[in-house]
Amino acid sequence: MPRKLPTILLLMLFALALSPMVFAAEVVGVVQLATGVVTALPGSGPARTLARGSGVHRGETLATASDSFVVVRMNDGSRITLRPESEMTLQAYSEESGNEEALFNLVKGGLRALSGEIGETRPESFRVETTVATIGIRGTDFLVRLCVDDCREEEMRFGDRPRRPGGSGGGSGGGPRRKEVVRLGETDDTGGRGVIECQPAAEIRHGLYAAVLEGGIFVATETERVELDAVEAVLVDEREIICLGDIPHFIFSDDYLSDNPGETVTLFNILRNLDEERQYCAIPE
Repeated sequence: MPRKLPTILLLMLFALALSPMVFAAEVVGVVQLATGVVTALPGSGPARTLARGSGVHRGETLATASDSFVVVRMNDGSRITLRPESEMTLQAYSEESGNEEALFNLVKGGLRALSGEIGETRPESFRVETTVATIGIRGTDFLVRLCVDDCREEEMRFGDRPRRPGGSGGGSGGGPRRKEVVRLGETDDTGGRGVIECQPAAEIRHGLYAAVLEGGIFVATETERVELDAVEAVLVDEREIICLGDIPHFIFSDDYLSDNPGETVTLFNILRNLDEERQYCAIPE
């Protein structure tokens, strides 16, 4: 007569049988393109290397080394591209009807985000947070970059090449463009609203740069909120939102995608020659 397994052993075997199902349920996106060294660090446990086809999980921090980047397609169809030397935490993600949410925490470096179904059905629930400001959307394609000295060094490579004007390139009568700013918490006769003039990005500073390719976003600090349309950009410097009258080159270009040092290419245009990746990385003309 065969011996009966102890109850505790049966429970352990049952748990092991269920574990693949549990892990599968935690996958919130899939890596569609990875170049260089890309890792995922869970809340607990060792880091793991990501490659094309790897799943990513809620709560993980994705990190790229120098000369490395990764494109992740989230379950709702949104796409996040993490540039070199960047870190981003998948803070929260849910596709539950009525409770949809996609929250990404950019720790360092930069990303490009193209919103998916969550951004369409509940745009207020799709956000990128940083220590400087929060970026929300209205269904869009946008870029965020936390700059230190690296952005200034990248911009210098372009020399005196003309920059792309922000928005329409000027206000009425050729004057400077203006953007409405909401002063959060203020209740004066204007409803806490004011106007800021857009100014040239003469010096690339430390801070958060955000720009819109398509659609619209808002950028909010603890005290201010500004809405941006295509193609507009702001700098958040010491929690002050500064509207940029022109777009610094480094925002839309990444020379790490080129094999020739010093040659700059527009973000992901190089991938348009790869039919397999075109659907993931196409950028508007």
